[in-house]
Amino acid sequence: MRCLLLAIVGSLAVIARASAAEPDLSCPPGTKLWKHASEARCETPSGVSEGPIFGRYTDGTLRYFGTTRHGKTHGAWTNWNENGTVSIEANYEDGELVGAFRRFDANGVLQSEGNHDRAGQMDGRWKRYWPNGRIRTQWTMAHGQQHGPVATWYESGARKSEGQRTDGRPDGAWIYFAKDGRVTNRCRYEQGHVVEGECGNPSVE
Repeated sequence: MRCLLLAIVGSLAVIARASAAEPDLSCPPGTKLWKHASEARCETPSGVSEGPIFGRYTDGTLRYFGTTRHGKTHGAWTNWNENGTVSIEANYEDGELVGAFRRFDANGVLQSEGNHDRAGQMDGRWKRYWPNGRIRTQWTMAHGQQHGPVATWYESGARKSEGQRTDGRPDGAWIYFAKDGRVTNRCRYEQGHVVEGECGNPSVE
């Protein structure tokens, strides 16, 4: 399964490099193309970036590609590592991260993903992954602050802990597991303070 996963990742990386080779830089009406050794973009007569834009590493590999509006990042945006694999996929509105966001490692494996609200704050469910592709952490954000369920897993896929945060602080019942599934600790928080039981899992930290 892992070999298949790596093969798929490798194939996707090749596709990403191929599709990134010649980005579409069709400038909107009223703008003109500006080129530099490491960047190209569309500009208004006053020199404000408007429309597609991309940058390259010194070896010519695509570094980023997206669009701008009134001089600010706006719309879909992609960044690449120097080896040609995708590093970030994001969306912007007037310079702020909005909507889906995904980050990848140098091998093209997904590291984390989630969403941003219209103010650019992390919002909703977020996830981090182990290098083998399995989920590592899942938590909930509310306009830039941790608020809601949170859970962690071992690299094997076994559950490690689960609980909740309120206004950024641990709250309520938390439970911790050993790698074999045994419950190692239980505790309860109130406003970020332990009021009952023992928290954490010292055998694996």
